[in-house]
Amino acid sequence: MKNLFIFLILTTITLFSEDKVIAFVNNKPVLESEVKDRMKEENMDFKEALNKIIDEKLLLCESENLQIKVSEEEITKELERIKKRFPDEQNFLQQLEKENISLYDFKKMIEERIKINKLIFEKVTKNIFITTSELADFYEKEKGEQEIKYYLKGLSFANKEEAENFYQSWNNEKENIMDDLGWIKKSELLPTLAKEIEEIKEGEITKPVIVKTKYHIFLVKKIKRENILDDTTMDVVRNRIFQKKYSDKMKKLLEELRSKYPVKIYQDVSPTQHLETQ
Repeated sequence: MKNLFIFLILTTITLFSEDKVIAFVNNKPVLESEVKDRMKEENMDFKEALNKIIDEKLLLCESENLQIKVSEEEITKELERIKKRFPDEQNFLQQLEKENISLYDFKKMIEERIKINKLIFEKVTKNIFITTSELADFYEKEKGEQEIKYYLKGLSFANKEEAENFYQSWNNEKENIMDDLGWIKKSELLPTLAKEIEEIKEGEITKPVIVKTKYHIFLVKKIKRENILDDTTMDVVRNRIFQKKYSDKMKKLLEELRSKYPVKIYQDVSPTQHLETQ
């Protein structure tokens, strides 16, 4: 996920009366502004953003039900870690003011995030074990598979019109003003960007693509295929197995929580979405 500061900003419940409640998770509201912010920040569609927020609130409900405690020292330590991402404390406080968040509310959100992390550790992370035979089997299975890599250059634009003008007037000389992004695996690209890139050849550029809040154009300088595990260490293999098990256990936990806590999604939240209610 994005850094913790961004996550806490996005999970803020605003105080404006016009902010519409579009769902309830147990007794916790999901606001329209939360979903819109998450869509913008993580380049998700409405349904993806809504479901991700619902999952987070389900985890918070369970952590509160289990009475998971967070000490003041833990909150202070995390707060100080976040402050270090800003030039000074004044800049940090200005950012809170800009987002209409009090320091008290921000600390409360830190407390909730720590509760969720503790719950995930207890229910998921500490119960993941990887055997030597699993490592060997995974390596044998995956070592012959190939992965596509792209050498990319890119340029961002303030608006769609600028991006379209660049695209329409493209010539090889414009490559010099593009940023060098280096080799990037296809699996590391956003799905929308990967789809655009896989349809063009070496030396061609993509159409304008939205990444987060800006338009971008990418030049595919080179394309190559590599055996996935040729140059990896056993630690990398272990991490890939861990991530697979983590994903499976998280999915199971969230399914259990969805059956444990009521989730109500209002039918009129978006006329373009077809969302299930429980």
